[in-house]
Amino acid sequence: MPKIDCKFLKQTTNTIVNSTGQVWPCCYFGVHEHESIEQEQPIFKEYQKNKDKYNLNNHTLKEILNSEWFTKTLPDSWKDDKMTARQCKRWCTEGHDPAQLRIKIDE
Repeated sequence: MPKIDCKFLKQTTNTIVNSTGQVWPCCYFGVHEHESIEQEQPIFKEYQKNKDKYNLNNHTLKEILNSEWFTKTLPDSWKDDKMTARQCKRWCTEGHDPAQLRIKIDE
């Protein structure tokens, strides 16, 4: 199983807040919040069960980022391949450089 090198936890990426106040750890999660196929992932289902807890209209950013989903559930999901979000696997696998997917490198 690939090791996840989370840019959110390392604070090398920005936390995303959508127009309704919903907080996501990174753009890779926030951009897919309304796609039904992504909502079927276990980590998204867990988030959705308590989504009001992760909304700035209900809690402070500090409370949200210190919540169990952000501090425990998300990192623990990387220990089980079936729980790991596709976004984490695609963009944050250790040794993987996402920029290489967007930039054509001249050889």
